[in-house]
Amino acid sequence: MGTLTSASQRFLRDTAAVPTKVFDAKVAFNAKGDGRADDTGAIQQAIDAARAHGRGAIAYLPTGTYVVTKALRVTGADYTVGGTGFRTGWPGEAPKAARSSK
Repeated sequence: MGTLTSASQRFLRDTAAVPTKVFDAKVAFNAKGDGRADDTGAIQQAIDAARAHGRGAIAYLPTGTYVVTKALRVTGADYTVGGTGFRTGWPGEAPKAARSSK
C-alpha cells in the first residue's frame, strides 16, 4: 500500500487537512438525505453554521440523496462544503411529495 505514481505525478497527498469543526447536515440539522424529503433548509443551516464558525470548518453531507428545492447560498471563506462523495446525490428535480409540501 502507498501512493500511486505515474510519470512523477502523485495522485495521493502526503497530508490532508482535517476540519476544525464538522457541521453534519443530518445529525445537527435533521436533513434526511432519503431522496424524498426537502433538505434545503437543513443543508443551508449547516452551510451557515460552518461559515459563521470559519477557521477550517466543514458543512458535511453524509451519504444520501438530498432534495434541494431552491438555490443554496455558499459565500464567505475559511470553510468548506463537502461529504463522503460515495452515493451522495442531488436529484435533478424534487419528487412531487417534496414540491407539494411547500
